Amino acid sequence: DEPVRFFSTIARDISAQKKTEAELRTAKEYAETLIQSSGDMIISADANRNIIEFNPAAERTFGYKKAELLGRSVDLLYADADKSAPLRSALREEGKYTGEVLNRRKDGSMFPSFLSAAVVRDGEGKIVGVMGISRDITDRKALEQQRADFVAMLTHDIKNPLASILGYVDLLAEETAGRRTVDEEDFLQRLRDNVLTINALVGNYLD
Repeated sequence: DEPVRFFSTIARDISAQKKTEAELRTAKEYAETLIQSSGDMIISADANRNIIEFNPAAERTFGYKKAELLGRSVDLLYADADKSAPLRSALREEGKYTGEVLNRRKDGSMFPSFLSAAVVRDGEGKIVGVMGISRDITDRKALEQQRADFVAMLTHDIKNPLASILGYVDLLAEETAGRRTVDEEDFLQRLRDNVLTINALVGNYLD
């Protein structure tokens, strides 16, 4: 009986190990599928800041092929490596970074991206690399600029002239006090009301 139990235990251990290995392979394949199919750029670097992962979304955005960058410094992807110091500092001190960075494509053109990065540690807690997920926000930044320009136009080209018109209406009303006809009184009042209405609409939009 003892040999039977012994070999049964070994068989169960082997079976459990194979099951664990199969689960690990499945998890690895699933993670690889996510990385390769993601619409966001996923880039990994080792402890020496050399690129070890560069997914298809990153290839499309940066214009590099993965094979061109493997083993090369991740600093190559920044418009100004010196300005990425806050990112490196945050990763070193907090283990993560979230914010905007300015990247450089293979053709030299630059683009803003929103980056979420975190250090990767081994089983003993030692930092073995960094993984980052980022998205090109060029269109969003352009939209924000259009909005800012539109708000500035409302403020300077519409709201300020309305204030001047209202000032002249009040001045005219003061200068002609006691000498206006009923029609002139109605005209000034309607002019003042319309200016205040447009001013309120612009103010509400700006708010």
